[in-house]
Amino acid sequence: MSRREDILLWTGPLADGPMSDEGAVGVRVGSSTVGIPQALLYYTYFPAWRAFFEELGLAVVSSGPTNRRILDAGVELTITDACVPIKLMHGHIAALVEKGVDYLFLPRVVCTNGRTVYCPKFLGLPDMVRASDVGACRIISPRIDAREGQGNFTKAAVEVARAVGAGERLAVRALGAARQVHGRYRRALLSGVLPCDGQDTVSSGSAAALTPPRKDAEPVLRLAVVGYPYVVHDAYLNLDLMAKLRGLRAEAVTSDRLEPGTWLKYRAQLAKDLFWTFSEETVLAGYHYFDHPELVDGVIHVTAFGCGPDSVADKLLSLRAEERGDAPYLDLMVDEHTGEAGIGTRLEAFTDMIRRRKRGVFGGRPSVAPAAIPAAGATRPRRRYSRRLRRVTFPHLGTLPEVFNEVLSEMGNEVVMPPRPSRQTLTLGTALAPEFACLPLKILLGTYLEAIQRGADTIVSSGGVGPCRAGLYTMLHEKILRSAGHDVEVLTLEPPMVDLRDFLGQWNALNVRRLPVWRLASLVMRAWRKVQVLDELELLSYRVRAAEAERGRTSRVWEEAKAAVYAARNRREIEIARTRVLGELQAVPRRPGYVPLRVGIVGEIYVLVEPASNFELEEYLGNMGVETVRAIYMSGWTRTSNLFGRPDQRNDHDAERAAQGYLGEMIGGHGQESVGNAVLFAQAGFDGVIQLAPFTCIPEIVAKSVLERVSRERGIPLLSLSLDEQTGQAGLETRLEAFVDLLQRKREMFRPAAPSRPAESVETAGLLPDWPQAVGGNPNAPLRRHD
Repeated sequence: MSRREDILLWTGPLADGPMSDEGAVGVRVGSSTVGIPQALLYYTYFPAWRAFFEELGLAVVSSGPTNRRILDAGVELTITDACVPIKLMHGHIAALVEKGVDYLFLPRVVCTNGRTVYCPKFLGLPDMVRASDVGACRIISPRIDAREGQGNFTKAAVEVARAVGAGERLAVRALGAARQVHGRYRRALLSGVLPCDGQDTVSSGSAAALTPPRKDAEPVLRLAVVGYPYVVHDAYLNLDLMAKLRGLRAEAVTSDRLEPGTWLKYRAQLAKDLFWTFSEETVLAGYHYFDHPELVDGVIHVTAFGCGPDSVADKLLSLRAEERGDAPYLDLMVDEHTGEAGIGTRLEAFTDMIRRRKRGVFGGRPSVAPAAIPAAGATRPRRRYSRRLRRVTFPHLGTLPEVFNEVLSEMGNEVVMPPRPSRQTLTLGTALAPEFACLPLKILLGTYLEAIQRGADTIVSSGGVGPCRAGLYTMLHEKILRSAGHDVEVLTLEPPMVDLRDFLGQWNALNVRRLPVWRLASLVMRAWRKVQVLDELELLSYRVRAAEAERGRTSRVWEEAKAAVYAARNRREIEIARTRVLGELQAVPRRPGYVPLRVGIVGEIYVLVEPASNFELEEYLGNMGVETVRAIYMSGWTRTSNLFGRPDQRNDHDAERAAQGYLGEMIGGHGQESVGNAVLFAQAGFDGVIQLAPFTCIPEIVAKSVLERVSRERGIPLLSLSLDEQTGQAGLETRLEAFVDLLQRKREMFRPAAPSRPAESVETAGLLPDWPQAVGGNPNAPLRRHD
């Protein structure tokens, strides 16, 4: 079955009647129909898509405006962690399936401007829908990526045309017609009209649409409304925000009315480009309006609950409002539970505050220095790094802090060791972090605050090329810390090929002792070998702990192992420590004939590798007699990460290949790897899979949707754990115990005579039969099935 002809299994009607009888556009008797959900990119590209399909001879059917039944159906069809736009998308798709359309158009839109990518939910949307029980329909899902050149659009158009039985020549002609329509549509938006409710009409966003003023009426306010188009323009989702503003005598001015060049020049004012297309437009358009108070009286940011990229965008906007003298700024968050009264009250209070300011009741807006308006084509200034004695700190990540300490200390820096994350660490970070920032961002922010209290003046951390927001951590952390009054320098070690000059400049600034290149290389290679050995010993400890006869013996050996490797001063001492500890782990007494349950662990790297973030989950399972194998260890991840490529590329080919039938796109973070490694664990005969994900981590939310399909089709039980500051240890342990009990019952039911597995000799059997290259420092090697 080809990708464009996937068939979803129909499981029965979602309701007694049709979800919506609106939205049919240009239906022709006897012609094939293609359904386009009125959600997500609909508000940006629907006129062009309709023109394209009508040129091909198909009738276009939209799902119609969002309503309660569509929302309820979407909530039922998707996982709880999904943001409300994704839930709405599934509801709209269900409505189209119920209308009986022949095709469903769900393009995998990766990039449209040649620079930024879309949120992971766009990249994985077709796979999420295929994994759900939304209904039976032929899905057309071409991959659209402008970074591959203009030919990519033609290729996608031809692919779609062939899927509906049309020829290449007609596809090219239809693409030309779509481009013309899209150009007219964009000009209409720039002129001030707003997308309407799904038909080919638009509604005015100008002040002329307001209720005629009374003599005693308040003057009309102009408010910039920024946010993702599918939230700003869906009247049901945002509880008819535009109408509410008109009722409060306020004119809404959206970012649709700005030429891209107007806001793109603000890119230079960010330390790093944002990865996501709509987030970049939202933030930079907000910057434009903040810097032009003569154009608008205030800025409203409309966001969806739990949106990962928006947690970054909203914080950048709120910090900008502070920088501009507490400019009027309101963030409105919506989800399926948002009530009319709450939104109305907040809007009333916001507009009343602005009017009082304008009348001078609050003394007016505080005076600030005139904003430096960037010139068109302004470039980001290059940072300069001075070589000086620094008090350096860095993230606490598994076994790595002592290794980082050794490298930075030998380069001549005074290291402030980051404390092991605690509840206090998380509390500190949560107080300053964006509300829906992920757990790693909050823990790292708290870690830096604790290190600053101990005297740290420099933070060194890694960067990233996206589209996961982890690549923006350092930019956001620096802005938050400076806003809180902490004068700290943040050095972001980006992949060298992103900016080699900047990378070398930072290393030079940290090289206080002016060590020669060969000495630095030797230092880094020694640290790298320590990371390999630590990963190897940790991996083995999880196998030994699961079968140990004396509870706690393995944990003691593991602590001694870390101390021995950290203390090694050269490669020879590292190998001596490794050999000794391998022997000690091998000598730990095991329970005769005991065959542990085997669980693979997938998910986001920080909550996998840092035990403090997951309540020592692997050790807890080991003490329950369960052997665990993580999908990510630092040495393996470093090998498989592509430090020299594009955001959509990695070198973990085994996981990528295994994921192809379920999640065919690198969606950022470790989402695709989570799916692929779960498949590999199933193939290797593991008893179950646990997914660890920070709350609001979009790549892992997409992966979770798809992992449920993997679990069904591969017959491997799945436990998905979402972690945040509200997670409690008791609740987590209860879920783990229930999951282990389920696995044990499943084994007893299907494998009543499971053969016992003897404790292999490390020397004769290899470290782990399933991970044959682990001894060489690559724990991410392919898995093999064995009994």
